[in-house]
Amino acid sequence: MSDSRHNFLAHTPVWKLLIQLSAPATVGMIVGALYNIVDTIFVGRFVGTDAISALTVVFPFQLFVMAVAQAIGMGGASIISRSLGARDEDTGEKALGNIITMVFFSGAFFIAMAAIFMQPMLRLFGAQKEFIGLSTDYLRIVLPGNFLFIFTVALNNVIRAEGNARIAMFTMMVGAGLNMLLDPLFIYTFNMGIKGAAWATLAGQISGFIFVFWFFLSKKSILHIRLSKMRLEKPIVRETLAMGAGAFVRQFAGSIIAVIINNLIAIHGSSVYIAAFGIIHRLLSLLFMPLFGISQGLAPIVGYSYGAKNYHRARQAVMLAIKWSTYISVAGFVIIMLFPHALMAVFSKDAELIERGAAVMRITCLAFPLLGVQIVGSVLFMATGKALPSFILSIARQILFLLPMVLILSSVMGLKGIWYSFPLSDLLAFAVTVYMMLRELNTFKSSDQH
Repeated sequence: MSDSRHNFLAHTPVWKLLIQLSAPATVGMIVGALYNIVDTIFVGRFVGTDAISALTVVFPFQLFVMAVAQAIGMGGASIISRSLGARDEDTGEKALGNIITMVFFSGAFFIAMAAIFMQPMLRLFGAQKEFIGLSTDYLRIVLPGNFLFIFTVALNNVIRAEGNARIAMFTMMVGAGLNMLLDPLFIYTFNMGIKGAAWATLAGQISGFIFVFWFFLSKKSILHIRLSKMRLEKPIVRETLAMGAGAFVRQFAGSIIAVIINNLIAIHGSSVYIAAFGIIHRLLSLLFMPLFGISQGLAPIVGYSYGAKNYHRARQAVMLAIKWSTYISVAGFVIIMLFPHALMAVFSKDAELIERGAAVMRITCLAFPLLGVQIVGSVLFMATGKALPSFILSIARQILFLLPMVLILSSVMGLKGIWYSFPLSDLLAFAVTVYMMLRELNTFKSSDQH
């Protein structure tokens, strides 16, 4: 790692460094989130409500794919950040090689399983007879692209760990930009319906994959892909999986909970509510992206500073990230509460879907201002190599609180119980996060004093 790169991570003022790393990460992640959002907008407006429901039941599988990618990518990136802070590039390149090997074998296995068991999987995910054909048409086309997308997402975490936030941003922009350009052409102009959305997504995923590998193979990166470093090493694999476990569980939990909620909605409501939940899920994923962008910018700062034993700088970065993420989450909350009908109308012309979706949105987002702190807390422990606390915070919101609440409250209150489970679980997860973060930040302060 060059001295200029070390100086950049070690000596740039924290507020400036967090902006320089978070802003490109935020833009890239927002653009990346538009993969599913743009598909849903064009499908909803030009194909219909059943098509939105079809995308909604495919979404849990896409969340699972993201879970695999984030687990390996973020776990390996934690090793890389700390290795660069300790000026140990050899370990960093071994971690990169192991990431690629793990992504290849895990991705190939899960994509093959999805191809073999596609129809039973979609039924399990809540597909109804009215739209299971549409779901199958979409997933069959995008499946090969999902395999490539795992590489793109995982290696993007490595790029951020190097401090190359702009390259990580362009990686997502290349794929999502092409998808957005092709969506109206394929869905509307060529009248290809949901298949057009799938082909546009596939094209975007291929282009993103090509760009990320071009970056590493062109020698523009600090770390390089070397065949000799791709042999799996138990200590690296073990630490990667331990550090990535929290990210995997958080994403995987999102997939499982989406499946459970889709099926509970089918029991207590109708396909209109499945479509509404799908739209809200996508809108929230977009609003989450600035929060995730700040946390992605924070991770290399904390990891590098912690590796260099500069605990004061790490603590300063965490406090600043909490402040900024809270401002953003409060702004998102205000927008949701004031304009829910307008937000729903972006996705559909269906008056019933807009009205019911707006009411659901207001309930599920009541605790949105608390989410920034939760995300920063999980990243704090991951960046410092503390797997267990990171894992606990990653599962707190969805597994420890949301899942049991959804099951219990839906049996008591029906549909309303599903919706109120979200703010209640957010409140409890916030309390746990604040308690654990305060303890950790106090250890930073005491370490600085010795």
